[in-house]
Order: sequence, then C-alpha cells, then structure tokens
Amino acid sequence: MTRTIYSIIAICFMLFFFTITVTRAQTPLENVTINYLEATPDDNGQVIMSVYVAVSAADGQPLTNLSKDNFTILEDGKPIDRDSMAVAVAADPITIILAMDISGSMAKAGKDGVLAIDSAKQAATTFTEKLSDGDQIAIYSFSNQVKLQQDFTLDHNLAINQGINPLIYTDFGQTCLYEALLKAVKKSAEIQRGRRAVIVLTDGDDTTSKDFCNGSTLQDVLDEATVSTLKVPIFTVGFGEINEQELSRLAQQTRGRSLIAADSSALEGLFTSISNQLRNQYRVSYPTQTASGEHMIVVKVEAGGSQNQDNRQVFVPVSSPTAPSATKSFTISLTAGEPMEGKLEIKVNLPPSKIFKTELFVDNSMEKRILVAPFDKFILETTKLSSGTHTIRVEATLENGSMAFDQRELTVIGSTPTSSATPTLVNNKDGKELPTSTPLPSGKPGLSPYLLFALMGLLLLFILMAGVVFYFIVRRKATPTPSATMSISAVPPMITTDLAEPFDPDSTLDGEVSNDKTIFVAPPPPEAKLIVLKGRNTLEQDVFLIKTAKITLGRNAEGARNDVNIQDKSVSRHHAEISFNNFEFVIRDIGSTFGTRVSGMKITPHQDVPLQDATEIDLGPNVKFKFEMPEISKTIDLSSSVDRTEDNDDEEDDETFYNKKK
Repeated sequence: MTRTIYSIIAICFMLFFFTITVTRAQTPLENVTINYLEATPDDNGQVIMSVYVAVSAADGQPLTNLSKDNFTILEDGKPIDRDSMAVAVAADPITIILAMDISGSMAKAGKDGVLAIDSAKQAATTFTEKLSDGDQIAIYSFSNQVKLQQDFTLDHNLAINQGINPLIYTDFGQTCLYEALLKAVKKSAEIQRGRRAVIVLTDGDDTTSKDFCNGSTLQDVLDEATVSTLKVPIFTVGFGEINEQELSRLAQQTRGRSLIAADSSALEGLFTSISNQLRNQYRVSYPTQTASGEHMIVVKVEAGGSQNQDNRQVFVPVSSPTAPSATKSFTISLTAGEPMEGKLEIKVNLPPSKIFKTELFVDNSMEKRILVAPFDKFILETTKLSSGTHTIRVEATLENGSMAFDQRELTVIGSTPTSSATPTLVNNKDGKELPTSTPLPSGKPGLSPYLLFALMGLLLLFILMAGVVFYFIVRRKATPTPSATMSISAVPPMITTDLAEPFDPDSTLDGEVSNDKTIFVAPPPPEAKLIVLKGRNTLEQDVFLIKTAKITLGRNAEGARNDVNIQDKSVSRHHAEISFNNFEFVIRDIGSTFGTRVSGMKITPHQDVPLQDATEIDLGPNVKFKFEMPEISKTIDLSSSVDRTEDNDDEEDDETFYNKKK
C-alpha cells in the first residue's frame, strides 16, 4: 500500500513538471532578437550561416523546446528550405567581455546596506561561475581610465580572483563609459569566430571630456559594434543616475538587452537574467549560396499562437573550394630554446601561410596571445610555475580560420623559485625530451590554491570574530550605567550673565529680565558669500549671499530643493550644507556621491568642518566656490541689542562676542 502511494506521488510530480515544460513551450512569445550571426567557410568550401537567436516571453524568460518548425529564415527576401536548416539550443562556446564601473559613485550602499561595488562584484562572480567550460571571459574596469583587469581566459576561477575580486571604487572617478565599451568591442574582434557578447555595468552617465576618456562617444561605440565584419551585442546593466535612453539605444542597435535596476541590491538578478538568455540562445545554421558581401537575414518565429521577427545584416566571406590543401590542414611543432634567468623561450615552427594569431596556454589557461608578426616565439616565466608537470600548448590560427596546435609537458623539479631546478619540456606523444641545456629555476610547490584560500578564509573569519568580540567589550565598558545617562538636546547658542542661580524655564529668551538676570540669544550670523570659481554654466549667478543660519547646496531634481541649485550631474541632489554654529561657519557633506573638498582636502561625510575667509570649496569634480566672510572677533558690544540690568547698584558691561570688520 505504501509503495503504491509513493508511486502515485512520483507520477503526479512527473506529470506536473511535464505540464510546466509543455506550457512553457506554448507560452506566447514576445521578443525575437538576433544576438549574433556569422558566415564561415568550412573545409569543403561551403559557407555555413550561423544565426544565434534569443526568443523570450513577455516576462523576459526564454522560450524552450522550439524546433525548426517554429523558425522561418529569409535571406535577402528569399526563404530558406527548412530541410537544410539545423535548429538547436546553442552549445558552442561563447566569449564574454565584461566592463565594470568603478567610479566614485560605486561607493554608495544599496537598500540591503551593501556597497554598490561589492554588489556588482558578487553579481559578476555569480555570472562567471555559470559559464560553461569552453567559454572564455575578459574583464575591464573603468573610471577616469579604462584598464584591462584580466585578458581572455578559460580559467573562470582566475577571472574571478584576478579580474573581479581586486576591484575597488575610485574616489572622484569619472565615468569613461563609452571609452570602455569601445575597447571592449575592439577586444571582441580578437576572437576570429564564434558567438560573443559585451556586458557593461554602470551607475552613472558617461562623463567624456577633453581631459578624460579620449573623447569617445556613443556613436563611436555603435559604429564599431555594427561594422559589416563584426556585429557584437552589448548588454547594458544600469542603476543610479544613468542615461537610460542611451543605454537602451546601445542595446537595441547592437541586438543586446538593456536592464535597469532600482538599486545595486538587484544587480545579481539582472546578471542571472542575461546568463539565462545567453545559455538559451537558439543556433539556426544552414549552408548559404549567396555571393560574398553584405546580406539581410530575417528570422521569423511562431510559437504559442504569436509571431515575431528580427532582421540583421551579415557579411559573407569569399568561399574557397579551390584553396590549396596547406590552408585547409597544417601542423605546427614546438621547440624549447636556452633557458636563462627563469625564462624559457618556446619557438613555434609555422607554415608559410598567412597567420592570424598564435596563443600560448599553460594548463589550459591562456598566458599570451600574439596578433602581430613575428608569431613564432613565446617567453614563458617558469618561476611562476609550481614544481611538477604542466601542459604547454600553442595554438595557431590562419587568416582563413583553420587552426592547428601542438603541446608538450613541462616538468619542473625543485622546491623554491631560487633553488637549482631542471625543467624539461617533453613531447606528450612520443616522450622525446626537448633540449634544455642549463638548469632553470622552478616554482614553489606550496599548498594547493584551494587549501590556501580555505586557510586564508579561516584566518579572516578568526580576525573578524576577534574584532566583533573586541568591539562589544569596548562598547560595554564605554556604555554608561542608567543612573549616569543624560540626554542632550540641540538648542541655539546663548550666553548668560550669571550661572549662580538656577535657570527659570518660565523666563523669556528675548532679552527680558527675570530675577535680575539677563539671558542673551546668539545674534544672527554675519553676512558671508560664496563666489563661483568653476562651473559658472551650471549656476544661476556668480555670487551667493549667506544671510541665514544654514543654507543647502545641491542639484534640484526629483523633488530636491536647495538654496544653491547646481545643475551639474556630478553634484548630488543633497550634496552639502553651510551653517553658522558656535559663532563660526562650518560646512558638512551630507552624503554626496562625488564628495566635498575644503582647501583641496576631502572631508568626511556628516562631520562639520570650519570655514575661514577665502577658503576654496569643491563640490564634485566640476564645481568650485570661494567662501568669503568678515572677520569675527572675540568680543562685541551688545548694549545696542539688549537692555542693561542693574543689580545692587553695580553696573556691569556685558561682554560682546563678535564684531563685523568694516
């Protein structure tokens, strides 16, 4: 009986999941996007057209279980015979170029309290971990400048540890968005064939200028990403103060996708959505009979009672059925030169054909790539290798796309990089040893990288726990007992002529006399001014008078209203405030993105910093003021503003506390 119940439950689960799968396949489609397409000649001289298509429902989720019966292909308006088409979920490797914003605004925290840069790194890490074994990735960072953090690699752990984890935000950094995208698109051109995508994450608008970013523009990126021989999709992930229209234009015209997050806490979900789309692309392939040149490809998809389509141009190369056999099939071989000072020279015997690139791999991780002649020599630093056996492989690619490789095993014997060691480069096929006439330093055997990371993690955890314990001990010692607790309320500064008598709460605070005692209210601040030195085009006037006890400075947008309105995107809506406290002017940064500087020094947010006459104030990178005020002396005659009080017939002059400099 029990077994029967279990069987029924199992059948119900199977029917449930089957129903979900069928329902998903029958869901009405919403979007059809040609992410990437290419035409490549095969060994038989035919040109194979490969079209990579993303098909999704209204919720953005990919539609699965489609067949070639759901697809119609038009080539220059002529339908392609379905019998010649092959349709399947793309399983061939993909190349990703990831561009990460590390400008100063990435120091903001999201709704979850995590800094934007940390949320971005976590999202990028999760995305990289989901890549398949044959996928490769390169990582750029950008702020004032664009930097290649990690070149193309198949080692996804290496990409995370060297390309993502070291990222930190840059104080007052600009946002060279278009320069980063331009370099990322050009980087994708290094991959001769195969699908690819550029993914960019940013929280700000591009700040291209003559001083930064080489003046790159949105149109420069579009021109590069849509040339006839290279069409690479750009996926944009944005949050914060971005130009949503331009990000959408980038994605739309390159056939990528634009995703906008409410704040940085939603980034991981958006990266997962991009990953799902890339991993569920359909590859539609067929032999094309078109002539060389530009051609228009139209893809129509019908599913769930709905139909949609997309079109894109593709460049078809010249087919070469009569090409010499040397360009179809060729071989290369490796030899080792004379090792010197921890460096091993590896030479490659190449055919006389035109070489497109050669690449050196160590243990399946690409170390170096050569794109400009001479292509036949690599220098390998063996001091970075641990002792033991390593696989050395060189791949060569001809201009027609043909590829050949040769590999050897490199054995490093020794315990430390400075010890006497004898590396030998051995042919992995016939076991013949290649010449290595002198000893070569070996690498450290050390600990396994995973064990090392585990030990480091335990050490960091121990330090963190110790810090928490220390914090609570100090806090406990510093916390006063309930009997000693006192509350301090912020009140306007005042001076009393006599503190011997207790203060009468019923007495007035406007200079009237109570019990022969006088209380003086602090006078209004002396008139000061802000003079604009930089960014005049973003301000309504050149001089701002400070007549009240506090003024606010910022950009009036989304309901924010400031006494000094600065229409510059690097200035936050609530940037800074200047107030007159304790008989002096002070400035406070109230949590701005690009910060506030006083006399060239960055000030800590939410802390008062005194202002002196002629002090220069920077709000972000583009706006500068000079603060001017009259000199405040220590005393001033108050007899003109409050009454004198006689007590016991003794007349006393009240101390004055400030005076305006004429």
